[in-house]
Amino acid sequence: FIPGLQGSRFTGEFHWSEDANVGPDTVLGGLFDHTAKVDFEYGPEGNAAGDIMYTGKCWVEEWRITTRVGEEVKGVAQFVVDGAVTRAAHA
Repeated sequence: FIPGLQGSRFTGEFHWSEDANVGPDTVLGGLFDHTAKVDFEYGPEGNAAGDIMYTGKCWVEEWRITTRVGEEVKGVAQFVVDGAVTRAAHA
């Protein structure tokens, strides 16, 4: 992942939750219908001063559920960056 590189891809893995407000299918499933790119932020949890954050816009390229019988349900999403990625520190 190189800041500023257009067309970069990144992957996120998620534990399944059926929560109607924050579950991954609720949050990511709707992005397939978007006709515009969406914002992303990547960095450490929280907003501590000096922590580095990467931001940009992306599309969801793939969203799939991965599990085996009797195992925890997980999801994997692949994103494609559209435009530049900005690297900055929280103030």
